[in-house]
Amino acid sequence: MWTKLAHIVIKFRLILIIAVGLVTLFMADQLQHLELSYDFAKVVPADHPEMLYFKKFRETFGEDGNVMVVGVADSAVYEPLNFKRFKFMSDYIENIPGVIGIVSLTNLNRLEKDVEQKTFNAVPIFPTIPSDKIQLDSLLTIALQQRVYSDHLVNKDNGAMLMLVALDEKVLQSEKRQNVVDDVMHAVDIYSNGTGIQLHVGGLPFLRSYLTSKVKEELDLFLILSAVVTAIILFIFFRSWNAVVFPMIVIGIMVIWTMGTLSLFGYKITLLTGLLGPIIVVIGIPNSIYLLNKYHQEYERHGMKMLALSRVIRKIGVVTLITNFTTAVGFGVLAFTDIAILKEFGIVAGINILATFLVSIILLPAVFSYLPAPSPSQLRHLNLKGLDRILTGLDLLVHRQKYSIVVVSVVIVVIFLIGLSRLNSVSYMADDLPKGSRVWEDLQFFQQNFHGVMPLELVIDTGKKKGSSNLNLLRKVASFENYVERHEEISSPISVTSFVKAARQAFYNNNPAFYDLPNNQDKTNGI
Repeated sequence: MWTKLAHIVIKFRLILIIAVGLVTLFMADQLQHLELSYDFAKVVPADHPEMLYFKKFRETFGEDGNVMVVGVADSAVYEPLNFKRFKFMSDYIENIPGVIGIVSLTNLNRLEKDVEQKTFNAVPIFPTIPSDKIQLDSLLTIALQQRVYSDHLVNKDNGAMLMLVALDEKVLQSEKRQNVVDDVMHAVDIYSNGTGIQLHVGGLPFLRSYLTSKVKEELDLFLILSAVVTAIILFIFFRSWNAVVFPMIVIGIMVIWTMGTLSLFGYKITLLTGLLGPIIVVIGIPNSIYLLNKYHQEYERHGMKMLALSRVIRKIGVVTLITNFTTAVGFGVLAFTDIAILKEFGIVAGINILATFLVSIILLPAVFSYLPAPSPSQLRHLNLKGLDRILTGLDLLVHRQKYSIVVVSVVIVVIFLIGLSRLNSVSYMADDLPKGSRVWEDLQFFQQNFHGVMPLELVIDTGKKKGSSNLNLLRKVASFENYVERHEEISSPISVTSFVKAARQAFYNNNPAFYDLPNNQDKTNGI
């Protein structure tokens, strides 16, 4: 079999090189359809009860993490000119494609009762932004009296305020996400540069976008560094540019094939599949080393280039096949997991690791058949005395100290098992952020002033139609909210009870003292 394969590769080498080139061009064309994945929920099996509940939640209430936040704690923002500029920035952000709405102090409404219609009307607190400081302070006082917004949009202790930016869920799951986030950041930077007031940006869309972009940059850097380091090692060992350039071409081809496979299968680049490029580098280079080293050994033995290339395929082909096949199977078993990103990773890795074997066993002998025979300087690595001494020393150590090696190995395994038992799983999203970076400082700002901005949503199922209008139930919900609010790590909750309280406050002419659930006395007053 291997003899026949060797004859085919040597005889039809030009056709095989062209075929590999055509497949590579096809795969390269697929790269234009490849996208980054912004779905962080794919790490949970699709049929897991928690995932099923999460999907049901999103169908009922919408996306849970589609809100960016912009915060400020500088009292200068309440100066008339700066407040007008903040209003202009808010309006500009609201009109960015992909933004479905904003909630800001500049566009807040308050409820006013309509006695004749027996209803409430939403009236803007700031129909216009006054240029007079006294008038602005008066409107700000009215805004701060709306207790439904207290500690949600405005920190009543230090005056820090938030602007909430709601993004379209479809945009969040597409490559347009980055453009929307960048547009919001651009507006924020313009305001900060124009006023000297520092604004802080956070929220899940921003954090996910930032992490995704950083991961992409790191993966690209990892791929480049792995290729550069590998090329340097090849050159140091073989002392030949041919032994560096053409194996790296094989690796480049396989990286293109791998990314093209992702696109063909409709997969996106995730945290795992983004590692496939460096993995292909690590797996593909040993193939090249095996083949080139055997080629040089055979040529040094008899000096016949074509015979040496033929024997490379016959003698090393089975070795590289076994190596690549077992590795492909190791990755391929991930295709049988229930976790989507692991399944995608396993399928693509398994296919392309086998493809790496085929491309290596075909392309390297075919290409080197057209190149000049290796020179004596290129064969010098076969007789490196230093390397020979190291290998001889290892051989003697294995045969003379076999019992000691077993004992030391067992001790090392025990130590590592102890370390393994101490591993803990965590789900912190921001722990990998560089300390002192702008993103980290912004997260600290929201943590200090608003107890964070990461969403925590609780669903209360009354089990009855319109059960949320039951006053006794609302009182139980309010009691639960009071319990939650006592936890320092959780910000003040907001629910239907908040709006019922706001309606009661509006009924009593927006007196903040009446921000509470209705009582028996309210019934006699007509609520």
